[in-house]
Amino acid sequence: MLTSSSNSDNNNQDRITINFDNEQVFEMPILHVPLEKEEGTNKLYCKSFDIEKNSQEEILEFFNDYGFVVLKDILTKEETELTVSDIFDILETGTNHKFNRKDKSTWNHWPDNALEHFGNVSIPSIFSKHFLMNRQNLKLLKAFQLIYQKEDLIVSHDRASFYRNPNLKTKFKTKLNVHLDLNPVEALDPIGEYSTNEYNRLTYKENHFITENNQVCLARDKLQVQGLINLADNLIEDGGFICVPGFHKYFKDFFEKSGLVNKLGRGRPSFSFNVRGDDMTAKIGKLAERIPSKAGSLIIWNQTLPHGSSPIDYTKSVCDFRSAFYVRMFPREMLEWKGANKRRKCRREKLKKKLWNYYIKNREAFPLSEIGRKVFDILDEEDENGQLVPFNTTPPFADRLEPINEEE
Repeated sequence: MLTSSSNSDNNNQDRITINFDNEQVFEMPILHVPLEKEEGTNKLYCKSFDIEKNSQEEILEFFNDYGFVVLKDILTKEETELTVSDIFDILETGTNHKFNRKDKSTWNHWPDNALEHFGNVSIPSIFSKHFLMNRQNLKLLKAFQLIYQKEDLIVSHDRASFYRNPNLKTKFKTKLNVHLDLNPVEALDPIGEYSTNEYNRLTYKENHFITENNQVCLARDKLQVQGLINLADNLIEDGGFICVPGFHKYFKDFFEKSGLVNKLGRGRPSFSFNVRGDDMTAKIGKLAERIPSKAGSLIIWNQTLPHGSSPIDYTKSVCDFRSAFYVRMFPREMLEWKGANKRRKCRREKLKKKLWNYYIKNREAFPLSEIGRKVFDILDEEDENGQLVPFNTTPPFADRLEPINEEE
């Protein structure tokens, strides 16, 4: 019979002990999220760091201890507002303008090509102007470089969430969830052949920019992280990001001692923890705590850290919505493995088409920076004379495009 208990050790630190049916015993300290009161208010936010003021050592110490870290002011107030505006554009365009950002009574409308119950505003990755600008943001790059302790990184192209307050309409209430965006069996594989092959077969059709986020192998990768940027001040009662602090250090121990590593199949892109029952995964899922943070803050977490989302407490929250921009980075070497050439070429060509599509839609070239060329992995190309020239974000057929009819 599965049993568990919580207790304190000699250092007065809470611990959880789980006795599995196979007679294995799992123990882990229970860490609590350190909260700080905002100066001049009673608002509580998670302890956060400034990558330009705090030392690398103290940021990495927190990340290594808790498995996550909050880095504030990665986006400015203006950048945050422009990103939210892009999300409103998606919601309005995707509903034929039945959704109106200025009229909350219309917020019950939602795009068909989206995941309303998860708050996702789009099933495909988003390539709007300010999403692309954020992905080539220097402070964002520095943040991930600090955590990886590596310079040469590639950025992901992900989606965003927009959760409405249930006070506006009860159907907006979301479900509590705790999960991992990886397969524990593949993550603990000593070779990683399966996940490497899954990586190499990506052609970046459909949702492969999302799929590439979930193929993790600890023996091969050492460290993989995920991230999100809150686009509105996010208090505890507003719901949002939750995680189980410190579990990343016990990931291998839990899945091996529980026997789950021998029961779970391959091919599943994620793993969910029970949050209401009493099984072995619920013992962990129920340890998840809220990570409240200010708008523009980046939360980076170890991919082996159980995480998820909690619903808005509509009896206390006064926010109209909460919203997040999802982003991760990974070392360039993951595009240079044996057999990865085709995947890398497909990824690069897809991004070039996305940038040309940006021109077609807006009739102006996307301002791709030198940082963007590196983190998007878009390299110089040979011209007709064999000379290397930068990729041109203005498509070669631009002069044949019809002007945009501003009255349509």
